Amino acid sequence: PYNNYTGFAICLNYVVGTGCFGLPYAFSKAGFGLNAFLLLFGGALATISANYTCEFLARSEGVTSFRPDQGNGKPHHRITFRRFDFAMVAEIFTGIYGRMFVQCAIVVNCLGTLWSFSSIFASSTASMFCSYILAAECDIYISDPSQTCLMAYFASMGFFAILVVSLVLMDISEQAAVQRYMTIYRIVAMSIMLSTLAAKIYIDGYDQVSARASNIGSWNFSEFSKGFGPSMLALNCHYNIPNVLQPLESKRNARTVTMSALSLSLVLYILLGILGALAFEEVSPMVSLNWSTFTACGNGWTDCSKTSDGDVYFFRASGALIHLLILLFPVLNIVSAYPMIGVTLGDNYKMSVPEDFVRRFGSRNVTAAMRMLAVLPPMILAATFKKLGTIFAVAGIFGFFLQLTIPCYLQISSQDYCNKLFGQGSWKTQYSVPLISNPVFVQILFVFSFIIVAVAFIDVAPRLI
Repeated sequence: PYNNYTGFAICLNYVVGTGCFGLPYAFSKAGFGLNAFLLLFGGALATISANYTCEFLARSEGVTSFRPDQGNGKPHHRITFRRFDFAMVAEIFTGIYGRMFVQCAIVVNCLGTLWSFSSIFASSTASMFCSYILAAECDIYISDPSQTCLMAYFASMGFFAILVVSLVLMDISEQAAVQRYMTIYRIVAMSIMLSTLAAKIYIDGYDQVSARASNIGSWNFSEFSKGFGPSMLALNCHYNIPNVLQPLESKRNARTVTMSALSLSLVLYILLGILGALAFEEVSPMVSLNWSTFTACGNGWTDCSKTSDGDVYFFRASGALIHLLILLFPVLNIVSAYPMIGVTLGDNYKMSVPEDFVRRFGSRNVTAAMRMLAVLPPMILAATFKKLGTIFAVAGIFGFFLQLTIPCYLQISSQDYCNKLFGQGSWKTQYSVPLISNPVFVQILFVFSFIIVAVAFIDVAPRLI
């Protein structure tokens, strides 16, 4: 078991994934008003669905451990150290077909997320290699990257495969120490990104910044999917919540841990999206690549030879350090998050493996094989399809479906199950909240989520053809 801080750290590491690096680009395309609204709207929905997750996890334990002779004849809903993932919850309350439906949603979402992770790791590593070793620029997302840049990208993907396979064989609790250190690094790196962006905006002055804001606009509905996808992807962590809460020592703080991580992430995301879009004329689909030319001179991106700053060597050294720290941000971020999602996806794959097969080859061997099957195909996708803006848009749509639609589905199913077997109102838990936990409200939200997914998919579909 681990304490609340470690639980918060691991949950924050799940939330702060690749989505945050696409937010400035999303703001620059969809507009400040539309994208800020999407983030706030997504944050509200993420909070509600996180609460639903705590509720149906508690019901799963209550129903599973229920004995007819206990107490008042109703189950005691609570979260314990027994782990229930989304697929297991679906099987308890809806049967095998419900489990298959949820498993398909998890698989598609995880593949999309890991696809974007793979592309970002390889592009960031290739950019650092070319910058520090070859003294050349490398942006794999431009229309015609150099042959050297492409080779560095593919080599980085191979290195990533070797690294991830070793990490994904570890369970989540075994990664706790790494996740605590990564939380500190995330906060430091994000703070440096925000402060350097704010400094650049201040030094550039009102005229330049207002011109950029005017060019971007506030409500660009024609670019809805470019804003919707990254915004929803950035807040998507709900299918991993069972993995976070199962080892948590104090279960009564389960909601506090998840809500704190989501709230902090939302504040950082809005700041990063607005400042990143205002700071640059051209925002990279992965904003950390904009720091590949960071110098610390002038506004931070000025050639040191063209400035009259005092100690140029100091600024160059500081620029190189910040340059490296920010380019490493997505790399280390992904190294910590990719195995955690790979564990979730691989364990879902294992649930579909026949028991005879598991007994024949051993549970540990089958688990390892399923986890490798989970993490390697997305790397192949990332090596062949590198349009990160489109990857973010598609992954975000699937992420929203898993973030809201599936929790609503499991909330409705578990409430209905308890009402039928134990009487009306027996679905209530210590995590239930007036209004948002009401079955009618959940059903309305469930239908609404399908409408939002359909609109977003219609918008992004032409870019996939």
